[in-house]
Amino acid sequence: MTSTCQCYKNLENTGVPCLRKTKSGSNYCGYHQNCQTDKIKFSIAPEPQTSSPKPKILVRNIPKPKILVRQPAQHRQPAQHRQPIEASINVPMGNKTYPLLISDINYFFIVTSRGENDQANKKRELIISSLVNRVIPERWYQTDSRWVRIRDALRQSLNELCHTTICSNYSVTHMGGRSKTFDYILHYVEEGHPKELKLEFKYNSERISSYPEFLSVYCYSSQHDVGFIGGYAEYFYDHYVPQIIELYHSPPITRQMYLKYINSTTANTNPFFAFVKENEDAHKSDKNHLVDQSITNYLTHLVDEHLINIDHINRKILESQSNKVFLFYKNERFYIDKIDDDVLTVVAFKGIENGNRLTFVTRNGAEIRCLLRWKNHKGIQGPAWQISLHINR
Repeated sequence: MTSTCQCYKNLENTGVPCLRKTKSGSNYCGYHQNCQTDKIKFSIAPEPQTSSPKPKILVRNIPKPKILVRQPAQHRQPAQHRQPIEASINVPMGNKTYPLLISDINYFFIVTSRGENDQANKKRELIISSLVNRVIPERWYQTDSRWVRIRDALRQSLNELCHTTICSNYSVTHMGGRSKTFDYILHYVEEGHPKELKLEFKYNSERISSYPEFLSVYCYSSQHDVGFIGGYAEYFYDHYVPQIIELYHSPPITRQMYLKYINSTTANTNPFFAFVKENEDAHKSDKNHLVDQSITNYLTHLVDEHLINIDHINRKILESQSNKVFLFYKNERFYIDKIDDDVLTVVAFKGIENGNRLTFVTRNGAEIRCLLRWKNHKGIQGPAWQISLHINR
């Protein structure tokens, strides 16, 4: 017997057992009408309610959110299988190899200072040979779109030059060294026949007539000069090196050793060159005055002594420029230019200009200008002829 009524009704009809005391011998209170017919049996009677029941909370069935997973592109490999981007590649130039970095493409988008030009131009030349010979890693193109833009612009120009649309039909051999008057040998096939062209690269210009030089000839000695009897390097040693030694109180140097190191990359191993270069600023103004004077006096000496050999000049220029094409670059475009022999053939000497330049007239009325200057520390290293073309419009 239970002590509380198991009827499922109470006066408030809440559906909660009434919990009244049961009658003797019964499980029900007998208080409600038809109590026996409304009974619900419980295995355990509920505890008496002492406070209002908690409201029922209806929880709707909310569908779980869908998680969208973007699938990788078809060409993209899982991270664990991807190959790292090559930090650098080695590119041949002449008899040596040089490193090329993925970031070196930046050299095609900047103009460097004069002191940085040699390094920048070497990098640009390495990039061109690597693009033409198709050795740039594919990941470099995917990582930096500038590689794609330069590659495509270069291919467009070379396709026109080689009369082909197949880039595998041509390649280049990258030359090196100051003795060369061009940068590459371009190998290509035309109508089934292999052909070659000398190719020279020039940066930040569109045509040869607007470029500072198409040929640079270092003044080693009279045998190496453009066409002048008695080279400038010899003249400078005989007349001005003694004054340089006195000005700087530098170690002496023999004529033979001076001509050996005047254009050498190892000149710093010689006491004279090392001392003057290290102490250049101490007497720089006086030194530069001597150098300017030496150039003017040397050019005057050539004219007065009739030491200019036009036939020799033509031979030197035409031999270096024959079968040669210029590859110019400016603002993400490459340009092809070539100089005709008539434009390069000197017929007369015009005169000395600005005290540092010899000017000649060519067969078609253009001018060949030979500027004498020092390329590496004025009066210390690198005397050379900077030869340019000026076309009268």
